[in-house]
Amino acid sequence: MTCPRHDVLIALGDGELPESQARSVRAHAGGCTRCQSELAELDAIADDLRAPMPGALGRRSAEDFADEVLAKLDARRTEPRESRIPRWIGLLAAAAVLPLAVTAAHHLAQAPRATSEWTARGGSSAPATMRTLVTFGRVSGTTFEPLADGARLEADALLAAEIGGTEGPPRFLLAFLVDGAGERHWIYPSYEPGAPPPSSIALPVTVTPRVLGSMVRLDRPASGRARLVAIVLQRSESVDYIEQAPRGELSSEQLEAHYPGALVITTSVEVP
Repeated sequence: MTCPRHDVLIALGDGELPESQARSVRAHAGGCTRCQSELAELDAIADDLRAPMPGALGRRSAEDFADEVLAKLDARRTEPRESRIPRWIGLLAAAAVLPLAVTAAHHLAQAPRATSEWTARGGSSAPATMRTLVTFGRVSGTTFEPLADGARLEADALLAAEIGGTEGPPRFLLAFLVDGAGERHWIYPSYEPGAPPPSSIALPVTVTPRVLGSMVRLDRPASGRARLVAIVLQRSESVDYIEQAPRGELSSEQLEAHYPGALVITTSVEVP
């Protein structure tokens, strides 16, 4: 196989690749000095970011720290970015996940949760996807702040998702924002311009809520009413349908009809 893209290697190190793809990438890297070197460099960056807390950020905010990580990652890329492609911070979690996990616990009893209620009837249970928790939130400093319906979302905010209840069968996630102009901004998976359309990320298994290890800063979303959409799937799906569907076909009802057994969670936000 050809050398995988840089974001694929980041996803491998972050544990977000489906196992079948991860095995293929590891097998390739075992005989490719270029990929071995790149993985070693990513490991070195991750080791640096795993400095003991709370001093890992020093006097910097999480936003400033994220920009430094972005600069390191972007230095390895030569392709221009399209305006609607989000900027990924694939390794920030190595330094931020501990404080995020701690502060997220503080919000569990306070923030409304976007979940689906289900009841087993007649001896059959609802799809495992329906038990999954997905909550969008912004990262401010070292705090994860869940977003409620109607919240104001600054265009340069750092976004992440908190998940839970993923024990059992594998589950996969597509998450994106539809801005006021109808453009789609991908949160999970990352979407590089000019690259083949990626597929949904595999969700890690966790019973208690956990903030995912990657954050994104959207690139110039149009102002106005926007929708954050999370689709929890029973199998891996490409981003193709979401990319090509007319804006009017992205309602919760139509997405649930297109992805049978999926859980669709939406949060309305206002982008200034």
